[in-house]
Amino acid sequence: MRETFKSLADRVDIPILYGISAMGTKVCFYTYDKQTGSLSAKVIRSDGEWVIDAAHACRWSLDIMTPEGEEKLHQVVSQIKKMCTQL
Repeated sequence: MRETFKSLADRVDIPILYGISAMGTKVCFYTYDKQTGSLSAKVIRSDGEWVIDAAHACRWSLDIMTPEGEEKLHQVVSQIKKMCTQL
């Protein structure tokens, strides 16, 4: 996700980029702030001997089939639309 945001940052004009990762109906939302260069998810350091560079399953704790998950998805879409109208 980090590399995708970096590659898109100079190509889009909105200040906040949103990403979503899904495992079935469970999702994880990411945000990238172009001004600060910050990403909402912390870096997972890799190790030369062990496979430890995997995200914890708790990142995908929001289910889009629940009212809370549906509301969060609608909020993200609304924020993106608002940014686009300000271009």
